[in-house]
Amino acid sequence: MKEHERRGAQRVTLSPCGETGGEAGDEVGLSGMVHDLSASGMAFVSERSLSAGAALRVGFSLADPVANVTYPVDARVEVVRCQPQDGGLHRVAVRFTDLEEEGARHLREYLENLLILI
Repeated sequence: MKEHERRGAQRVTLSPCGETGGEAGDEVGLSGMVHDLSASGMAFVSERSLSAGAALRVGFSLADPVANVTYPVDARVEVVRCQPQDGGLHRVAVRFTDLEEEGARHLREYLENLLILI
């Protein structure tokens, strides 16, 4: 199985996030479905096009089905690229620029558990 297929099988819902680099600093609601997730960043599909270099704050949850717990993760990210997709959607790739320590730990554990399951 290819790396992108392995990560693509797991879906993480992206909660609304705000653009922090906007002209007035206003938050712009945005949601999407994460398709790739790693310790250094993620890619998600959204209805909104974002410019490379844009700074965002994102929040998403990681579910642990064994412990029956969901861990919230909040991070600041930078848009690396945004590619148009069919149906007016956009595939947005971001890298984590600031990931709080507890969220980083949950993300590492989540990814390690995925590797065990595969």
